[in-house]
Formats: sequence, structure tokens, C-alpha cells
Amino acid sequence: MMNGKRMMFKLVLLCSVLICNSQHQEKESIPPNILFIAIDDLRPTLGVYGDTEVITPNIDKLASEGMTFMETYAQVAVCAPSRASLMTGLRPDATRVWHLGEEFRVINPEAVTMPQYFSK
Repeated sequence: MMNGKRMMFKLVLLCSVLICNSQHQEKESIPPNILFIAIDDLRPTLGVYGDTEVITPNIDKLASEGMTFMETYAQVAVCAPSRASLMTGLRPDATRVWHLGEEFRVINPEAVTMPQYFSK
């Protein structure tokens, strides 16, 4: 009788592991649903960031339903280097983009940007 209980326990344990594993695999096949809105080099003049003079109810509602980063800073006060930094996760000294006219892809042909990462 003891062997029967052990066998039943092992069978239940195995089924549990297989069910959990199959559910885990199903969740992995669903692509993430991500909306990323970046303000890369200017101040965020939005109600969600505490600006009382602007009226932005739709973006404020969207922000309340997702994740809003409150303490973020631009790497450089010019859009090209700031955007290159934001989209790669690299500091401007690593991207080597410092001015508006510099072409990111010429300087960093192998860099993987956030949109490229998500599309893979």
C-alpha cells in the first residue's frame, strides 16, 4: 500500500509540473503589450507631472493606468544625442552622438535600439 501512495504522489507531482510548465510556455508565446511614450529632451509639460497650467486629461488617465517614471532626466539637452541614449540605453559618451547633424547609424551600425529589440 505504501508503494501505491508514493506512486500516486509522484504521478500528481509530475502532472502538476507538466501543467505549470505548459501554462508558463503559453504565457511566453503572448507578445508583451507595451506603449512607450518618451519625452527625450524637453521638460514634460503634462498634468501627470504636476503642471497645473496645462490640461491633459487623456494622457493623465493613460498614465494613471500604467507606469509613469517621475524622476527621469535627459542625457543631453539636444534631441539627437538624448534620443540615441534613450533608445539604446547607452550614455552619450558610448553612442558618440553629441550634435543634431550626427547620424546615429553611421556612428553605431551595430547598436540595437529599443524598437529593434521589441521587434525581435
